[in-house]
Amino acid sequence: MPDGNMFRDLFASLEAQPVTVNIRELYEALKTRRVDAQEKPVVITEVNRLYEVTRYISITNHSGRDQLARQPKVLDGLPSDVQDVVQRNVKKYVGAQRASRTS
Repeated sequence: MPDGNMFRDLFASLEAQPVTVNIRELYEALKTRRVDAQEKPVVITEVNRLYEVTRYISITNHSGRDQLARQPKVLDGLPSDVQDVVQRNVKKYVGAQRASRTS
């Protein structure tokens, strides 16, 4: 899982116990069962041969870090004050992420 409060909070809300693992250590962490799963695109699983140590794969059709807030069914189901918080923070943190990529 990428490091960051947003990811830890998201996976904790799904009753997972999030663990941050550097991609260089992910294969070994999966192999030794230090972690049970990983959240990476299929291409990363292929390139890093994670399929050798991954038992199951779920195709969730999510991509990008700002997509949760852009899912109308998800966002529309939240109270309006929570929608405002989500939208404000998506704008703030996605903007910060994009800015860090260009610097």
